[in-house]
Amino acid sequence: MASMNRQKVIVGGVVAGIVLMVLDYAVWTYVLGPWAAGTAGAMSGVLADVMNSKRAMVGSLGTDLLFGISIVWCYAAIRPRYGAGAQTGMCAAAFVWFVSSLAYGSFYLDRLMSIELVCVAAIAALIEFLIAGYIGCRMYSEDGAAA
Repeated sequence: MASMNRQKVIVGGVVAGIVLMVLDYAVWTYVLGPWAAGTAGAMSGVLADVMNSKRAMVGSLGTDLLFGISIVWCYAAIRPRYGAGAQTGMCAAAFVWFVSSLAYGSFYLDRLMSIELVCVAAIAALIEFLIAGYIGCRMYSEDGAAA
């Protein structure tokens, strides 16, 4: 079994993270943003302001970058057993999405978001993660092996 190519994990992960950043921006600005702001404003008076702050934006960008690296790392870890390719990359992305969705599910439990918004956001995130996983994992290969 070949060792993991750490440099390509980082490169593929950064690419996947950038893809997530772009998709997150589009989804949360044009699709879910107004709904989330209305829900957040109704549930907590200051939450809508916090969600639109620069600090929240930087946190979101950093989180997307870490998710991208996690997807490609997971892909590199399961690749020897599942084989190289898009299906394995999307399985890795789905696993990272599942773990992140469990964490983000606490937004509903803490009454920061409605259950409808959490569910729609989770579905949108799954699509984003699958796209990012497909692209990021195409960047990964092990010591001369094709991706």
